[in-house]
Amino acid sequence: MADEEKSQPPDKTRRAVVIATLGIVALLALALFVAFWLVPFLQTRAVVRGPYPVAFPPGDAIERLGGEREALRRLSAYLRLPDWMADVKPKAAWLVACCGRRGAYTEPFGGPFTHVPEESVWAPRATTPLAPKAASVLARALGNPDPAVRFAAAKGLAWIGPEAREAVPALVRALGDGSEHVRKAARDALKKIRPPEGPRE
Repeated sequence: MADEEKSQPPDKTRRAVVIATLGIVALLALALFVAFWLVPFLQTRAVVRGPYPVAFPPGDAIERLGGEREALRRLSAYLRLPDWMADVKPKAAWLVACCGRRGAYTEPFGGPFTHVPEESVWAPRATTPLAPKAASVLARALGNPDPAVRFAAAKGLAWIGPEAREAVPALVRALGDGSEHVRKAARDALKKIRPPEGPRE
């Protein structure tokens, strides 16, 4: 009996083992949180909050986010965050569009919202295989409370063009938006996505 009692660890030792185990688990959870969420979020925010002029074209921003596919994933997550965490959503929406269609700016930004260039400064190139996914992200962004985000989303859908067909219902709803700028951007986007048919012979 005495030998059995000696072989059992005291309560203090058992508690210390439990506390140490819980501490290790907590540290591992914290490390995973930092590696898989916090660091990518901070990197994304730094890129999105970067300067807007031609010296920082969208292609550079997308490359800094890990390429088009990874950038689209990160930007989509950024747009779902609350506004107090993600405070530059209009530019994020525009960069989403640039994941769906490559392009470059020829002049600094202008327009009613300074996050998105006017059509006269766009230099669109070919769409990418991610165009439908980018359009889906932007269609959700049309429901954002901030009119600047909705405007950027509509402009981005116009940028993507016919490959953004699945966003048509959201754009039709945006025709009744409370912002005149958003309504106009939605009309323009619908024209880009569904160009009027030419006269039939």
